[in-house]
Amino acid sequence: MSAAPYHSPHWTPPTDVVVKPGVEVVILVDLPGLQRQDVELSVDQQRLHIVGERPDDDPDARAVQYLLVERPHGRFACMVDVPTDYDLAHAKAAYCNGILRIVVPARNGI
Repeated sequence: MSAAPYHSPHWTPPTDVVVKPGVEVVILVDLPGLQRQDVELSVDQQRLHIVGERPDDDPDARAVQYLLVERPHGRFACMVDVPTDYDLAHAKAAYCNGILRIVVPARNGI
């Protein structure tokens, strides 16, 4: 049996985007096992970029044989296009228990 570690150069974390019309957009990103400093957010017009890296848990990964690997490691990236009715310049982000929560208010609600 031959098995190799799974090292994806890029992966996309599970993400939900919830629109509360006229109120806010809430973006929820599952990033278990990461620290706050492992994630970077940036904005380009109405596009939110979420990037970071999840290190491999096993420093001796080359010396072991994997039977099953479902948790991605390495760099990740996610982009969310936010409708123009919402103001990314006033977004607020919080990271708690492995979930990144970004709230983008409606332009008229600022």
